[in-house]
Amino acid sequence: TEIRLEKEFNLESDPYLADHAIEGTPYVPGVMGIETFVETATALTGSVPQGLKDVHFFLPIKLLRNRPQAVRVIGKAQGAEVEMEIESDFINSKGVKWGNTRRHFTAKALKNGFVSTWESVKAQAMTGLSTAAAVSAEAIYQKYFHGPSFQVLGGILRVDKQASLAVYNTTPLPQWSDAPRTLLANPMLIEAAFQCCGFQDMTVEHKMTLPDAINELAVFKREIPPAKLYLYGVYKGTTVDGKTLHDAYVFDENGALWVEIHGYQAIGR
Repeated sequence: TEIRLEKEFNLESDPYLADHAIEGTPYVPGVMGIETFVETATALTGSVPQGLKDVHFFLPIKLLRNRPQAVRVIGKAQGAEVEMEIESDFINSKGVKWGNTRRHFTAKALKNGFVSTWESVKAQAMTGLSTAAAVSAEAIYQKYFHGPSFQVLGGILRVDKQASLAVYNTTPLPQWSDAPRTLLANPMLIEAAFQCCGFQDMTVEHKMTLPDAINELAVFKREIPPAKLYLYGVYKGTTVDGKTLHDAYVFDENGALWVEIHGYQAIGR
């Protein structure tokens, strides 16, 4: 079974893209690729997967000169495995395709078999939730390039070589103007987990990192998040080619998990 979908990213229908721009060029956030994959797997199989596995962010999707960028989303079900990719072609001003098809993101659906490691870190993660932020949101976003609709951290409570703990912040500006959307992957929580791990990379490794790959990602709650959630990122070392590795957890003040990520790989830029 195969499904092929077309999606055009543009600043009108996806206004959040203006807040995810590097040197003036909007980049499609990896978390919106994750949301696209979960929606694709759901359309293909008729059921929402628990999450994704073997996620790779190979090539960014950019809106050069702020122009819309069309992509193809391809999903293939082979037995129990669902494989997906997002690709695009470079079309010049005369409507002619140049070069090879570009492969942007790939992933597989995570149907079941996810083994949570939350219990092994829960006590440490939930220590000091009520302490004052060591780093304010204002200080975080002086370092990060994210604009208002992607400012998902309300503060860093603590950060060291082993782990980072942050407060989730409902962004000052919604990603879409019509209403809060209930999305299948709760992508802004994943974004907050990425930024929590990224802040540790910035503090400990002294480098700005961007998403490169994820081993496994499980989403436990899909409703619109409450006002108060927390992010806990655990440093797992570096790969042979210098990418940082983390596990990450999104949880509420009662210790209930919303999202869990294993093997988040981040690359320096």
